[in-house]
Amino acid sequence: MHTTAPTTKHAPRTRRMAKSVIALATTLALAGHAWASSPDGAAAAGQAYAIDLTRYFPSPEAEASDLATCKRETDRLVAAKPEDGKALYEHLQAAAELMGKLTRHARYFKLQASRDIDNNAAAESRHQVGAIGDRLMDSVDATLHALDQAAFDRAVAQAPELQHYRYYYQSVVRSAPHELPPDEQDALDTVTQPAADALWNIYQQTLRTTPSLKIDTAAGVRDSKTDADLLAHDPDRKVRQTAWQYRWQQIDARAELYAANLLGVVRQNDKQAKLHKFPDAVAAAYFNDALDRERVDAALAQFKEHTAIYKRYQQLRADHAARQAGSTEPHSWDLAYTPPGKTIPQLTLDQSRDVTLRALAPLGQDYVNHFRDLLDPANGRMDIAALPGKRVADGYSAYAPGVPSGLFIQSYGHGYVADTRIIVHEGGHAVHGQLMNEAGTSPLYQEGPHWLFEAYATLNEFLMYDYLAEQAKDPAIRAYYLEAGLDNMAFQLFGSAEETALEESIYDGTAAGKINNAADLDATALGVWQQYEIWPAIDPELKHVWASKRLMYQDPLYLVNYLYSGLVAANMLDALQHDPKGFAERYNTLLREGFGADPQTLLDHFFGARISQRQMVERAAGIFASRVAELERAYADMEHMKH
Repeated sequence: MHTTAPTTKHAPRTRRMAKSVIALATTLALAGHAWASSPDGAAAAGQAYAIDLTRYFPSPEAEASDLATCKRETDRLVAAKPEDGKALYEHLQAAAELMGKLTRHARYFKLQASRDIDNNAAAESRHQVGAIGDRLMDSVDATLHALDQAAFDRAVAQAPELQHYRYYYQSVVRSAPHELPPDEQDALDTVTQPAADALWNIYQQTLRTTPSLKIDTAAGVRDSKTDADLLAHDPDRKVRQTAWQYRWQQIDARAELYAANLLGVVRQNDKQAKLHKFPDAVAAAYFNDALDRERVDAALAQFKEHTAIYKRYQQLRADHAARQAGSTEPHSWDLAYTPPGKTIPQLTLDQSRDVTLRALAPLGQDYVNHFRDLLDPANGRMDIAALPGKRVADGYSAYAPGVPSGLFIQSYGHGYVADTRIIVHEGGHAVHGQLMNEAGTSPLYQEGPHWLFEAYATLNEFLMYDYLAEQAKDPAIRAYYLEAGLDNMAFQLFGSAEETALEESIYDGTAAGKINNAADLDATALGVWQQYEIWPAIDPELKHVWASKRLMYQDPLYLVNYLYSGLVAANMLDALQHDPKGFAERYNTLLREGFGADPQTLLDHFFGARISQRQMVERAAGIFASRVAELERAYADMEHMKH
């Protein structure tokens, strides 16, 4: 069943790899941009919070005792043989309850490991909990797989309450042809998990060991790594150019290392997918998220029909940046240029909290109240450090039955709009989890296709950017937020399309023997990027863009989820604008119910009708085009103010 992130996080997600809620390992980050923040940001002024781990377990001893109980209960359920419908229902209920308890243990250890990347004991304990969950669900799935459709229907007739688990049964049947026997899967995991971890660690070490450059600026010496945001906004064009080009020069110097790393990931995933009787890794990953290659490729073709508006936006930004900088030849490093005398808006963590609550008001008072509870420091549900330290470069939600959901962020950063985006996105996942737990949603239905799960958080982002732009009084600040919002929406729609197309091309080319080194990857990336963007022709360094796509290494073939999450979120935004009151009611019901039905069925019910993929693409492109027109007007207002 495609309900969670993979146990082996780098592998194609078959049901065996994906089913355990406790194995959630994905970063839920955007487009390969880590949630890591610079150490001298707003949080460094003293704003730091920690989730109260005693809410999970009063003590380490209490956790160990409870886990031992969970192991015994797992043994009991694995040995059980339900003989009728009532017994089967009780068996599934007990398994779901136990999975909820195991999720609690997994979150407990993940938070500890996230606070200190050297806490190998916590990381290993989390893996062990995952193994218990996999053993439990292997047994549950085997029990269900032994029933044909007629037998399951008879069981439902005996115990009508078993109808609740029909979708879970259907998912087991759907995935069964791709499952390995548990002992074979365990043996495969024993080999592939360390290999996958090693490949990801190599990528991280390559990034960490890349030397930084000290750059003289009017504000003092800046570091090309820790001060990347500040350097990108520096008013001195030479400073911006130096920082931008240095980054890509360092990637170029390590291109073959990045290539060997990525191709290792690709080949391992392809081999695993074929062992699970998929034609390739792409098919396996799409299958797990209730997608397929034909549908995805159709979406890519449909988005390519609208690349003109995407390129128009890029040219609009380029021309405006050139006017601001007094240049006739804009480059990528000019896009974040801040004219002298202008400052980039920065918010403290408290201000971000206030913006979040105001921006999400259209989603209804109940939703906002839940978000307020999450972000209230007195509730101990945020884990945000003043400095990154040895914390994992990540941001995520943590929720489990019986525990208030939490929000983990490495550190808050400089307080730019991207820092608030992390809060509304990851906080959205936390609130979603809280709503499901309050509604009593089965742990077996608390994770669904990643693109639908992400769509809810992406809608929060769209609302945040719209709110900031609407509230801005200064034309330049309004333009800044419109740019930021359009950059975000452009990524969710067109950027995700080009990244999905690139990742597909890399897997296809590698399988065909056409991609074997960095030069091959460069050519592939340029071939895709030039279809969507004006920048490769201007800044040829972008041929190495494949090396900067972190998720291709960390969570391969996940990027397609952002394409569909952006598509769904844009259509939800359109629905919200047409029926604000009705939307909030339907939306909160949708969140609370979780993922107990096919995703298309959930969306059809929410929207009130079946909307074709082409219609969704057309609406999303229309919303993007309207925002571009709004930015054009904002630029015109800025020019008018000058005269």
